[in-house]
Amino acid sequence: MSSKSKSFGKKILIFFVAIVGIVALIFTIIHMAYSPTPDKSRVTNETDIKVSVETSKETASPFIKTYDAEKFSSFSETKQMKILGYTCGKLEGDVPFVSIKNKKDSYVKISFRDNDSKNLVPDIKRISLYTADGMPVSPKKRLDIAVTYDFDHKTGNLSMYLSDFIPRDKLTFRGEEADVDATEDNIWFCIFEIEYSLEGNDYVSITAVSVGE
Repeated sequence: MSSKSKSFGKKILIFFVAIVGIVALIFTIIHMAYSPTPDKSRVTNETDIKVSVETSKETASPFIKTYDAEKFSSFSETKQMKILGYTCGKLEGDVPFVSIKNKKDSYVKISFRDNDSKNLVPDIKRISLYTADGMPVSPKKRLDIAVTYDFDHKTGNLSMYLSDFIPRDKLTFRGEEADVDATEDNIWFCIFEIEYSLEGNDYVSITAVSVGE
């Protein structure tokens, strides 16, 4: 075989390997884009507080972001909104779903524990509600909706019944139908920013659920 033939064959082989590599990379990117977020990427915790979220239907693991309040407030508004939006996941079904059709099924229960799994009883200062009408997520602070909740001062459990304060006529999804006239006031995701203190230190925890009937 001549040197020219060998050179041509080598180029063909390199070209084929490159094509296979590009195709594999494309499939990997597509798979990552349409796969649920791994559990290890759902929790950010820069404190010693373990926050857990429970809903009636455990459809997906929740995203929970916990920060020292002073550090979180030092972030730019753009970064804060990015963190809030991230808790809604990257595709439909990536976060817990809460139905507000019945009050008993509409709860979001939040617990606080230390590293030894002992209950902590924080002083809840404020719960801010942000909503998003769909994806891509653009969080909107809802000053028009007052969050109501129950707090157990013995166990430190915080319970919110979304049917008590989320208006049904604002849901992006009502029953089996999507609202074709959806606006930025419509609600697909509820994002909760919980500000609290423990032993003289202030913290912020953020989590989100999708909402419908």
